Amino acid sequence: LHHSFNGLHINTVNTISIPAAVELKNKFAQDFEGIALYRNGRATLTKVNGEEKAISQGFYAEPAFTDILSLILVKGSVGDFTDPSSILISERLAAILFNQADPINQTIKVNNESSAKVVGVYRDFAPNTDFKKRDFILPWSHLLATRPWVGSAYNQWNNNSFFILAKIAKNADLAVHVSAIETVGGIVVSLAVRPAQVERHSAAERQSHLRGRPQ
Repeated sequence: LHHSFNGLHINTVNTISIPAAVELKNKFAQDFEGIALYRNGRATLTKVNGEEKAISQGFYAEPAFTDILSLILVKGSVGDFTDPSSILISERLAAILFNQADPINQTIKVNNESSAKVVGVYRDFAPNTDFKKRDFILPWSHLLATRPWVGSAYNQWNNNSFFILAKIAKNADLAVHVSAIETVGGIVVSLAVRPAQVERHSAAERQSHLRGRPQ
C-alpha cells in the first residue's frame, strides 16, 4: 500500500486501513471473487474445565477469508462464521488442547476474557506458506466485540493496522489494482498486488480429503 499526499510519497506498508479495504470492495468488487479483512493475532487459548493451554498465533478474519484460502477442514464446518463465539482451530492445536478427544462443540477460553466454541478443525498450513503455524481463526465479529478500537478504525484512513486477502477474478485486469483510489483528506492510496503463498485446492480435492478423514 503506497500513501501519498499532495503528490509527495509518505510511506509504503503491507497493511491497509479499513476504509481503504471498504473502498476496494465497493469500487472493484467485479474484479474479485472474494475480499476479506483480517488481522494477525496472538492469543492464550485454554480448554474449559481442563488445564491444557496454548499460546498460539492466528487470525481474526471476515467470513470470505476461509473460502479464499480454500481451507481444508478435517472435522466440523465453517458454518456461519459471523458468530463471534465460534472458532476454527488447526489439527496441531486440537491435539494440544484435546489430545484424541473430539474438539467439535468444545469451548475454549480466549485470553481468559471471552469464550468460543470449536466449529471446525482445519489441516495445518504447510511450512512454506505465509500462514505457517497459524493455529486459530476467530471471526472478525469476535475482534469487534472484544477490541472496541477496531470499530473506531472504520473511520480512520491512516490506521493501517489490518490486512486483506483477495482472490482476483479470472477476467480481471491487474492494471486496475495498481491504480490509485482517492480518499478523504487528499490522501491517495495505491494498491499493489502481491500473491500470498497459500495452498490452493479445488472443491473436489477438499471433499476428497474430508471424506478420507474421520468425522
